[in-house]
Amino acid sequence: MAKASPVALVTGGAKGIGRAIAQRLLSDGWRLGIVDLPGAKLRRAFPRGTRNIALIEGDVGLEETAVRAVEALVERFGRLDALVSNAGIMIRKPLRRLTLSEWYKVIDTNLTATFLIARAAEKPLRRARGAIVAIASTRALMSEPNTESYAATKGGIVALMHALAISLGPQVRVNCVSPGWIETKDYGALAPISSSTAA
Repeated sequence: MAKASPVALVTGGAKGIGRAIAQRLLSDGWRLGIVDLPGAKLRRAFPRGTRNIALIEGDVGLEETAVRAVEALVERFGRLDALVSNAGIMIRKPLRRLTLSEWYKVIDTNLTATFLIARAAEKPLRRARGAIVAIASTRALMSEPNTESYAATKGGIVALMHALAISLGPQVRVNCVSPGWIETKDYGALAPISSSTAA
């Protein structure tokens, strides 16, 4: 009997890094659950009709979304082998203008969501001896002006992954990736690399 394809859950999968990760996993034969906000054009990014994808709309900063996403995948595919916690936002404002509600919104979307989805996925990941990958940022160690909430969450994700690696290992492997600046919206505005400027 053929071995079943592995199953992954990707948050923030409608665009940018999350969409690219999901597309790569699909091309490699994985079955996927992809989570993003209602109105994030998730269904346009991943058209309906494929039996290998479960599209889940919801706010990853809410416990209900994390639980529902994991349960939907396990019910549909019978297992969960990997979690990619990628969803994230930035509100870039001078410190004096950053409201407490905006601070909480970034914390909830970037950091609390990573905790919630990892907690919801713990049992099936342990059963599968699976893996967690969280997307942090170079902003965790190399800050810029007016990015306090974003930098705090990305530093928190790095620390959270340290703790999860100890708590869940060796059954579950835990890693963190810290990319630099990634364009996720206006690809047409990017300048081509010329031979004179390429390193």
